[in-house]
Amino acid sequence: MYTTGDRIAFKNCRFLGGQDTVQLNSQAGNRNYFKDCYIDGVVDFIFGAGRGVFENCIIYARTRRDGGPGGYITAANTQPGQPYGFVFRNCIIPENRGTTTYTLGRPWQNDSGSTPTDRSHTKVVWLNTTMGNSIKPAGWQVWDAGTVTSVIQYAEYKSRDFSGNLVNISQRVPWSIQLADADTVNYTRAAVLGNWNPCSVLPNFCTSAPAAIAVSNFLALKGTATAPSTLQWNLSWPIGGVQYQLFRSNVRRGTYAPVYTTTSAVATNINFGTTDPIPAPGTTYYYYVRASKPGLAAHVTDTLQVSSTPTILTTGSFQAFLQGGNQPSAAQNLLVSGENLTAGLVITAPANFQVSVNGGNTWFSSATLTPGANGAVASTTLSVRLNAASVGTHTGSLSLTCTGAATVSLPLNGTAQAAALPQSFPLLWWPLTRSNQDSAAVRSSALTSSVPTFRKFVISSGSAAATIPPYSTRYGQRLPQQPMEAGPRPSAAPAAT
Repeated sequence: MYTTGDRIAFKNCRFLGGQDTVQLNSQAGNRNYFKDCYIDGVVDFIFGAGRGVFENCIIYARTRRDGGPGGYITAANTQPGQPYGFVFRNCIIPENRGTTTYTLGRPWQNDSGSTPTDRSHTKVVWLNTTMGNSIKPAGWQVWDAGTVTSVIQYAEYKSRDFSGNLVNISQRVPWSIQLADADTVNYTRAAVLGNWNPCSVLPNFCTSAPAAIAVSNFLALKGTATAPSTLQWNLSWPIGGVQYQLFRSNVRRGTYAPVYTTTSAVATNINFGTTDPIPAPGTTYYYYVRASKPGLAAHVTDTLQVSSTPTILTTGSFQAFLQGGNQPSAAQNLLVSGENLTAGLVITAPANFQVSVNGGNTWFSSATLTPGANGAVASTTLSVRLNAASVGTHTGSLSLTCTGAATVSLPLNGTAQAAALPQSFPLLWWPLTRSNQDSAAVRSSALTSSVPTFRKFVISSGSAAATIPPYSTRYGQRLPQQPMEAGPRPSAAPAAT
C-alpha cells in the first residue's frame, strides 16, 4: 500500500505483505493515521518518508518463509527538519512462530552511500508497546557501517512483554532513547498530526469497536513420502476462545469434512496449524479454515490445494545425430524422473531411433520405468541413438507418457550416411615430465620416436634465473601447436615457452 497525499486515515484495515507492505512515501510532513489496523510483513514492511501515527494496531512480524533468521519492522527515511516520522501508540507485536527475530527499525537512506545533503534523519517512536521474544534484545539496527547514528531518533516508552512486565532494555543499542513520562506529551495524536484531527473524519472513527475474526496467511506446504503436509495460519486481531476448523475435500466443489479442530485459549496466541498426510498419487486435497466464536461473525478462508498430480520431469536436450558406415550414431543422454505416478513411465522412440535405460547395454524402440510405492521414478539416465537402416534424414519425437501425466515430447533429428564417420586419435605425445622423449605408450605404430630439441626458453617468472625446471611432473613443458600427420617424422626443434 502506497500513500502520496496528506490527511489519510485507515480504520480496522488489514495490510498483508512481505517486504515493503506499507509505504508512507508522501511529501515530507504529509500525515497518515492508522486506527485498530493489522499490518504484517517480514522486511522493512512499514517504511517511507511520511508522517504516520499507528494507534492500537497489530504489527505482526511474520516468520520468514525463506528461512531467514532476521527482519526489520520499520525503515523510515524521515527527511531533515521534520519533527516526526512514525509514532506507534499502544500497539501489539505478536509472537511469530519462533524462527525469525526482528529489530524495531533500521534507517533507510542513512548508509555508506549517503551524503550530508541526502541523508535521512530517521525518527521512529514506540509508546506502550506489547512485544515478545520476536524482538531482538538490541531493539534497533544500523543500515550498514556507514550509518550516522547521531541524526537518528529511535525511542521507546515502557515497552512490556505479554505478562505485563517491562521489557529488559539493557542490551538496546546505546544510541537509542528510553523516553521519560514527561516526554510522552510530545507524541500524542494531536502533537504529531497538528491541525488535522482524524477523529472528525466520521462519527466514532477513533472509538475502538470489538475486533472481528479475521484469519490471515493461510498456507499449505506439501509434504513428502515420509513427512506430512503442513497447514498453518494466524489470527489478525487477538481474540480468545475462537474455534478453528480445518476442512478437507477430494473435490474442489465437493463435500468437505473437518480434519482438525482447535480452540484458542489465550487471545495473544495467534499462530495455529496442523499436519495432514499428502494425497495419494494422482489425487488432490482441497482445504479451507473456518474460524468462529459465539457472538461474532465467522470467517472462512480461501481454498488451498495440495496436489499429487502425476508429473514427468526431464533435464537436458538433444543435438542432431550423425550415423555412418551402417553403424549406430553416438548416444546422447537425458535425465528422466517422475513423481506421483500411478503407472509405468513409458518411453517410446520414433522410427529409426533407439533408447536404453541401462547405460547402453541393451537398446529398444521403447522402455518402461516403474515407479516405487510413493509414485516416484528416481532420476534415470536415458540414452538415445540413431540406428537407421537407410541413408537420409530422419526426424521424429521421443515420447514420455504415463496415465494422468502430461505427455512430454522431445524432437529428434539426425542423418544417416553411407560413408563411415572419420575417427581421430593421438599420433604422438610428449609428456615432458622427465625428458623431451615422446611417450612410447601413445605413439602410433606408423611413426618413429621423436625427441625435440629446445633452443630457447622463456622464463615464466620473468627473471634471469630459471625457477621452473624444463621437465616437471607439476608444470610439464608446452610445445607450440604444429600440424601432425601420419608417417615417419624427423626430430623437431621448436622453441619452448
